Amino acid sequence: MKPGYALLVTKSKLLPKKSALALQLKKSALEFAQRGHSFPFSHWERAEVAFWPGCSLGGTSPTVVKTTLKLLKRHLPQRKVGLILDCCFDPLYQLGAFEDVNDVWKDFKGRFEYFGIKRVITGCFNCYKIFNRFGENVKVDHVLVVLPRDAFSNLPDFTFLHLPCPLFQFEDLRQRICEKFSIDRGKAQRIPACCGAGGGACFDKEVSESFLRNALVKASSESIITLCMGCKNRFLRTHPKSFHLLEFLPGIELGSKPLSSLNKWLNRLWLSLWRKLFNSKGLIFLFLLTIIIFAIGGPLKVFFQDLEDLRSLLLSLSHNPLSYLLYLFFYAIAPSLFITSLGLTLLAGFLWGPLWGAVFALTGATLGATVSFLLSRYLFKDALYIRLGVMRWNYIKKKTEQHGWKALAFARLFPFFPFPVINYLFGLTPISLKAYVLTTFFFMMPACFAYTFFGYSLQELILNKNFLPLIFVLILLTILSVILKALNRRWKI
Repeated sequence: MKPGYALLVTKSKLLPKKSALALQLKKSALEFAQRGHSFPFSHWERAEVAFWPGCSLGGTSPTVVKTTLKLLKRHLPQRKVGLILDCCFDPLYQLGAFEDVNDVWKDFKGRFEYFGIKRVITGCFNCYKIFNRFGENVKVDHVLVVLPRDAFSNLPDFTFLHLPCPLFQFEDLRQRICEKFSIDRGKAQRIPACCGAGGGACFDKEVSESFLRNALVKASSESIITLCMGCKNRFLRTHPKSFHLLEFLPGIELGSKPLSSLNKWLNRLWLSLWRKLFNSKGLIFLFLLTIIIFAIGGPLKVFFQDLEDLRSLLLSLSHNPLSYLLYLFFYAIAPSLFITSLGLTLLAGFLWGPLWGAVFALTGATLGATVSFLLSRYLFKDALYIRLGVMRWNYIKKKTEQHGWKALAFARLFPFFPFPVINYLFGLTPISLKAYVLTTFFFMMPACFAYTFFGYSLQELILNKNFLPLIFVLILLTILSVILKALNRRWKI
């Protein structure tokens, strides 16, 4: 029997599948996995390489996740490295619900393609196991293999390294890690002992505690360094000198107390919100939120002696022909520089209202899309193949050959890639310039009008304390989102 796998006798997959206990365990595991798979705990980013820390690592130490991500970016400078916070559904897998996990992974495979992810580096061996089982089109590595040995600058001399149960399914991976950290060749020894958690599926407390005691007896009074954050939390209950190997990366404070389930969920929430807010879209959201707070609380007087001064400034800008030209010029070049266009669209509504704002924003967006298209087709074709990825280009090219201008219309209504990326990608397809410009102009209208109205509602809120336009546009955006989702399901190209 493999080390640690004696606990399988207490798991529900060896119970009758329809027994009350088996059904209850499956329900509990499903709820746990779905919560981690849903907003606000789940977070995905566009990148060729993604760091997938796993539930336990992210829940126990957000600092370890941030530091590891920073080191991976430094170690892989030629690749864009993103972060994925999600659950691999291993709790269900360990209960034998293989069909349920396989159904979930159909969605995961679509997400990997959508976000352009070709390689995943995980910090969890259970996740590593699941990726090997279900992630056929994604290369998976473990972070302890990818990071160089000298990255662990704070690693002390240690006697025992605890190896978690899932690692024993992967002999090559286990040997590579042991060789990197000089295990079995000197003073340090490995401990192939189960911590007693049973992957979260153990319901026999007495058996669980006996496995935990067995592991701790092997370590005696020495420090335990483990490769699993879940095991570390188990050991900390009675052995305060228990650490995860990644905690010895620079700048990380060693955790010395086991965390409650609530604390782990709060850590996962904070990690997800930190990543969602501190990016271009998140900063725009914070900027808009700041404007609303300023409008309600009245701190705008810090910048303007009177709101009439702000009115006068806006009036002069909105009636100055030079402001039209500057706006259109900047919108024409911004997408080519990968500058987000959402802020410019909101600005048009803020300055010129929902009608003329939509006209200027739509004109500017069409100009910007056309400039990127022409640069892609005639100047940067070869470079963009490499920069944007052959897989993305093949996908767009195939859809354009099948559906013509309708593929572009679909992309404008449902932006599955960022606006600048779409512009450049379609420049690499055979679509004509005339079809591109007309389709772009007409199929960007709904979103453009909605966002310029949003900008106008912010002006009304600040100048007149009028909340009605803001409430109306939020309802409008909700309705538009529902309609587009329905059309997406019906017209999916």
